[in-house]
Amino acid sequence: MAPLLLFSLLALGLSLRPLAATPSPASPIVVDDDLRRLCSHTSFPDMCLRSLSAKPECNSTNPKAVAGLSIRVAAEAAAAAAAFVSDHLNVAATNETRLWQCLDDCSDFLEDAVEQLDDATVAADVGALDDAHAFLTAAIADADTCDQGCGKKVEAAVTAPATEEVVQALAGATEEFRKFCKISISLTTLSLDANVKI
Repeated sequence: MAPLLLFSLLALGLSLRPLAATPSPASPIVVDDDLRRLCSHTSFPDMCLRSLSAKPECNSTNPKAVAGLSIRVAAEAAAAAAAFVSDHLNVAATNETRLWQCLDDCSDFLEDAVEQLDDATVAADVGALDDAHAFLTAAIADADTCDQGCGKKVEAAVTAPATEEVVQALAGATEEFRKFCKISISLTTLSLDANVKI
């Protein structure tokens, strides 16, 4: 019960502020060449640069530290997606049965994804980057299952535009966290390479 309470408090806290992984447009972003080189090895270099350079604790001269920080950013994005689901779950329960089922299922998958990313963070902190990689892959699978399940449930019913908007917004949130996970996988793989030079 304690992990569920912790998850609920985290989701509530994140729902009250914008996603921490993305800096506000007014804040200047300073990107050093080391971070630029590391992020160039990812599928989403701009997203990598934007999210990691916004973190004051980013130590771009240490690839393992950058990989660990990227996992934390992915966990923030997963928690934001979970908060989105939580915010819409009660409304859907009274308005649209299929949307409620979609969100209820996704709630379980996203809770599991947050746990996978917590485990990935711990693994990265102790240098078990192979384990972190496996946890990241499992978190992506949770996002995929959420999206696929929602798509099938909502497609099977005639839905209101508001329902479609919620499902599209959820897909956007899970896609963002999926991209952050892929960035983390790339950076983790890179940091495992003993020959990596920055």
